[in-house]
Amino acid sequence: MKCPTVDNIIESNRRLIMLKKITKAEKHELIRPRESLEIALKRACSGKDVYNNAAILLEELNRGHFFGSANKRTSFVATIDYLKSNNKEILKKPKDDESKFLLKVRKGNTSRKEIKEWLRP
Repeated sequence: MKCPTVDNIIESNRRLIMLKKITKAEKHELIRPRESLEIALKRACSGKDVYNNAAILLEELNRGHFFGSANKRTSFVATIDYLKSNNKEILKKPKDDESKFLLKVRKGNTSRKEIKEWLRP
C-alpha cells in the first residue's frame, strides 16, 4: 500500500495555496510540528482497507489543522491522491457537496464510517 509522506502533504498544501488563494491572507505555513503530521499519517496508513485508511487520512488532516491555510482542501487532495496511488476509484461528487462535507468533517459532525462511505464511488 502506498502512503503519502509528510513532504507530500506539505507540498500539496503549498501547491494548493499557489494555485488558488481564497483570501490574500492565505499563506503556506506548517503551524504544528512535523512529528504530529507524521503521527497522523501513521494512523492513516496502518490498516489494510484502503478506503478506511483514506477516511482516517481525510479526518486526521482536516481536523488536525496542520497548516495556517487550506487545511480542508489539503485533506481532500491528499486523500484523492492516496486513493489514486493505490489504484482505487475516486469519488465523483458535485463541488458544492465536497465543500459541505469537508466542513462537516472539520466540525466533527461525521463518523469515520460516514466518511468512508462518502469516499467510495
